[in-house]
Amino acid sequence: MELLGWLVGLPLTGLLLGITARRKVPAPGSTGRRARRATVAGRIEVGLVCVVAVAVVLLHPKINVAILGASLGLSLAGLATGRGLSVLLPADTPWRAEVGVGGIALGLFLLATLTLGLLFLSKLRERDNRENCAFNLHQIGIALLEYADRNGGAFPPTLASLITDPHVDFRVRALVCPSTTDSPAPGATPDQQAHAIQTEPGHLSYVYAGKGLTNQATAATVLAYDNPHNHGDAGIEVLFGDGHVEFLDKARADRMKAELQSGHNPPQMR
Repeated sequence: MELLGWLVGLPLTGLLLGITARRKVPAPGSTGRRARRATVAGRIEVGLVCVVAVAVVLLHPKINVAILGASLGLSLAGLATGRGLSVLLPADTPWRAEVGVGGIALGLFLLATLTLGLLFLSKLRERDNRENCAFNLHQIGIALLEYADRNGGAFPPTLASLITDPHVDFRVRALVCPSTTDSPAPGATPDQQAHAIQTEPGHLSYVYAGKGLTNQATAATVLAYDNPHNHGDAGIEVLFGDGHVEFLDKARADRMKAELQSGHNPPQMR
């Protein structure tokens, strides 16, 4: 809802301010008070551009450069169109100067709408990716329990073992988080796929922590989790011993990983 508020409110604010500035811009050649008003309107134009730019940066500090570039391009296009039309119109046209500021308003509207709209879609896509990532870990949890049931309760030494066990129903694509550039391991047979996972980077998106553990692991025991880079600085999805998957923010994820590296599993999170 916060992002939707930015998406609707910022373009409307820019447009309304632009319209207000238009009404205060005199025709070219004006002097005195009307000329001073024109100068003020010009400053408003610059101020509006700065407000939108700062708001976008504050909203998303790591905004994609291509998205910002496209948005700024549209903003400049609106400015150029307005200025160009104001030059082409006859000098005695009453609203000749207003067209230029109208271009600014249009540019601001396009800048804010496109940029925030693409950010909104990006957030929706990442939310879907996180849901699919959690589903992958859930599938891994089911496969681990199936493996343990046929191996004296012990979990496998690696996640690749889930692929080569003929009694475990598991798909290699479940080892790839959709938020990453990783790809399912290639190979015509499960052995070839398992070999690719163990020897080639880019085919395993999750860290396995279940080696040496059994199906008696508690709900606080960590079995697998996202590589730290999978979802940026947002956090990680974690698979626990009872099969449930939980998302941990970056601070809690860092504490969990530190505990695991110290040999504590279940990790002491408090």
